[in-house]
Amino acid sequence: GTPCATSEREPRNIMKPTRVLPLLACLVILLLPQFATAQVRLVAHTDVPVFTGIGLDAELPGRVRLSTSLGRLPGGYVSLANAVLRPAFKSDGYTPEVADLVQASIKRSNVWRTTLGRRPFKRSGFVFGAGYTLAGLGGEAAGPELLSAASGVATPSGEGRAMEFDTSATIQLLHAELGWTWDLPSSLWLRTGVGMGMTIKANTKVKAQFAPDHPAYKAALQKFETATEEYLHDTLKSYVHPPHVSVAYGWWI
Repeated sequence: GTPCATSEREPRNIMKPTRVLPLLACLVILLLPQFATAQVRLVAHTDVPVFTGIGLDAELPGRVRLSTSLGRLPGGYVSLANAVLRPAFKSDGYTPEVADLVQASIKRSNVWRTTLGRRPFKRSGFVFGAGYTLAGLGGEAAGPELLSAASGVATPSGEGRAMEFDTSATIQLLHAELGWTWDLPSSLWLRTGVGMGMTIKANTKVKAQFAPDHPAYKAALQKFETATEEYLHDTLKSYVHPPHVSVAYGWWI
């Protein structure tokens, strides 16, 4: 059949996470011998408005620091980020409709965040670091009116049925952070920090929740999906560069 007749297509994807994960795995393997003398903590960790979760934080010989966490991106965090982005980028086209589309695509995403850094001074809690974040497997349904209003792409004339589209995105970010750590009584530990992130890659998907019957409408619908996917991809790359406030609270293990 013709390309327009295919029922599936690859979502817009520039770089797959599987190309980054082996590099991070190699880094962990190289550092693994150092963990024999490392100070390791189990931590509850949140970077507002990026994620909240749990993880491990280790200080290796030479005061090299490695932390990794798994968590979720709450819908409230996306709303908070949009409250900052909308006034900052209003003149660049970050409208309420665009904000709602971004929220629909990344809301409740699962997040993996890893940071490598250092505590440069032995008698000081000052720390710095940089790292990688992978967020995805979230998103929710959006109506054609929202997709069309945000992207400017006309909605295809339908078949007299209600239309909903699954919207989702997997984003990869780099981040940098400055912070401070405190050793507390009873083997407890606290770290706070501020930082900045930058989306480097995005994989977006817009897919109708229904199967059209008419071939001409099917082709028009696929063009609409592709156009809105591309718009969502470009929007995430252009605007999702979140500053964050970090708090981690943990104890020795």
